[in-house]
Amino acid sequence: GKEIFRLERVGLNKFLFSHHVEANTSEFIIVTIHKTAYRRVTLTFNFLDGYPKSLMLHLEIKSRLLPDKLLQKLHKKCEEEVLKPLQQEGKPQAIAAYLFF
Repeated sequence: GKEIFRLERVGLNKFLFSHHVEANTSEFIIVTIHKTAYRRVTLTFNFLDGYPKSLMLHLEIKSRLLPDKLLQKLHKKCEEEVLKPLQQEGKPQAIAAYLFF
């Protein structure tokens, strides 16, 4: 559990530019993604014990520029297409969720 989480955090850091990481602890990662001047989202990954076989405790998506309804749709789509299939296979989900956005 914790070893897989540690390895995924190391892997996730390879995808991220340092200015995108707002927080990176053993319990959560907060990342801000800037696709365009208007498409900026902040992702918060909180992890449960037993990760990756359990779903992330919480994937939170925030944006000051995108409407809440769009964020809800993005969250639902990410959960259905990325998180749940990987969780069922017991595979890490944070990198895939980051790449989804």
